[in-house]
Amino acid sequence: MTVEIDIDVRCEDSNLTIVNMTYAKTGIQFNDTLTYSCSEGFTHTYGDLQRRCDHRGVWTGTRPICEKLCSCQQPNYIQLNETELVTRLLEIKSNLSVRANETSRARRLKTCARDDRPSTKAIGVLGGVLIGIFVFLIVACDISSLLA
Repeated sequence: MTVEIDIDVRCEDSNLTIVNMTYAKTGIQFNDTLTYSCSEGFTHTYGDLQRRCDHRGVWTGTRPICEKLCSCQQPNYIQLNETELVTRLLEIKSNLSVRANETSRARRLKTCARDDRPSTKAIGVLGGVLIGIFVFLIVACDISSLLA
């Protein structure tokens, strides 16, 4: 014994059109199918290409997406033997190498910055006076032996 149930359900058909795709449907009632296909030059990347109108009036699955096929050209690879490869790598390495003493950091370490604060001027003057006194004492000790 088979029981046939007549379900009067309709699926929405106003938003079936999808960019870069075409579709065919058997109808918009319960169990009718909707089949998508990608336009020429596009490939299916996501979603369901075949959907069915379910008992709630909703298309099953997820909306499919078709994206443009890559029309990129293959890169021209250079064929090198091992010796040529090593030579090429050394050349690239020398072009990319940076000497540590040529960096901006190294140059900044060798540059004095001007400092106009009164405290730094006072310390500089004090240091000069102390060095002057030290030199004077050494010379004063040797003056007696120079005069004799």
